Amino acid sequence: MCPHWSCNAPSSTLGGVFWAALPSPAASSLENGLMPIQVVIKKIEAKVHEQVKVCDMLLHQLRQWSQARDERQRHLQELQEAEVDPKWQEPQLQTIRQLGNDIEKMLMKIHSGEMVTNLYLRLQEVLRRELVYLPRYLDLLCGMTVMYHEELRARSSLKANNAIKKLMAEAGPQVRAEKQLRDQSLAEQRKHIESLRRQEESERQQRQQAVSMLSEEQDLSSSDVLVGADVEAAKAKMQREAFVTDKMEKAKSALQCSRLWDIPSSIEAQRRSLGSLQQHIDECKERKTELKKTLEELELQQAKLKFNEPVSTTRLREEELRQNLQQEEARLEQMRAQMSKSQKRLIEFENIIDNLYLLLQGILIPGQQDSAAVVGLEEKLQECEKKLQFLKERLAARPEDSTDEHGETFAKVRTLLEKRTAEETRNLKISFEDEEAMEDDTLDFEDEDHDYIPSREDIKKQGLQLIRMNTRRRKKKQ
Repeated sequence: MCPHWSCNAPSSTLGGVFWAALPSPAASSLENGLMPIQVVIKKIEAKVHEQVKVCDMLLHQLRQWSQARDERQRHLQELQEAEVDPKWQEPQLQTIRQLGNDIEKMLMKIHSGEMVTNLYLRLQEVLRRELVYLPRYLDLLCGMTVMYHEELRARSSLKANNAIKKLMAEAGPQVRAEKQLRDQSLAEQRKHIESLRRQEESERQQRQQAVSMLSEEQDLSSSDVLVGADVEAAKAKMQREAFVTDKMEKAKSALQCSRLWDIPSSIEAQRRSLGSLQQHIDECKERKTELKKTLEELELQQAKLKFNEPVSTTRLREEELRQNLQQEEARLEQMRAQMSKSQKRLIEFENIIDNLYLLLQGILIPGQQDSAAVVGLEEKLQECEKKLQFLKERLAARPEDSTDEHGETFAKVRTLLEKRTAEETRNLKISFEDEEAMEDDTLDFEDEDHDYIPSREDIKKQGLQLIRMNTRRRKKKQ
């Protein structure tokens, strides 16, 4: 039998296993009764071998655990020695100072960004208010232009009417004399025409009586002889004579002549009268054009007399207008310079907001869903404001920094800093546009004494001084 069976108290590591593996006396008695002794011995030996294997495995694990404990104790001793050694503390303190400097600079940038955003929003509100009133001003100006246009048209029409009245008043006596002459000539022509018509009527009546008497005599004489064919010839002759006389009477009445031999002279007289009338019409047209030109010249002279002032006053007025023009040009240049500066500031502000938005892009606010892509400047400002407010709340809710170097938080920070410095090949610093400022940077801790550790107030003062120096250099360059 195995010697372990005689042990009354099992060991802490292996005894429990053996105790669970050993059979009870009742079971062994039964097996002894049922099975042969050799089979029982083989089973017991197999169980013993299994327990020995388990014991060897546990001993191997115990040796491994003891080796790991020794290595950890040795590593702990090295870390304690590194904490005491100043060579290991100096780079850590330097990284801590640099991180503090970066944090202060970032806070200053955040503060300046908030100020610029507030200024931009105020300016935008002012411009919106101005835009509200601009349509009213435009409507007022449109109404004034329409009113001035109507007044100018009324004045021009009044001037034209007055000029026409003046011309009519000046040309009135001449027009009356011409009208009287025309009336007299027309009256004389009418009298002459009436006398001619009376003469024609008397001559026509005499001719008709003579023709009637001749026709009666011919009828009486030829009634007996020419009864057949002569009647038709006489009728045709009479019709021709009547047609010719009718035509001649019409020509006389049209030409206002009493005799046939007066027709050519009357036609020539009418031609002369038509030529004289056409000449008179042309002369009237020429006089009309001349009168129009004189009217325009008079209007120009009136405008000059109305609006032109004496020489002395015009010179003073010209000097005043030149001075006002120079002042307005200076104001225009100043406004253009201000506009260019404001545009530059706006572009810088947009770049700062874009950079800040990219820096804060990795910060996720709990309870807020992922929004769509932010495009506008106001949306970016709102998003940055929310994230900065969240960071402020987290910073306020954070417990105060403990000065205990052996504390848990200090150990976590130290391990995090060691990990960051091991991963990064260089320290992240804020790059300024001025190279001289980078050379004269007072916050470069590489050349400083490592024994001096600046406080947060010192770092803030140095940062403000550096910002003032940079702004002065930029102003000098501009």
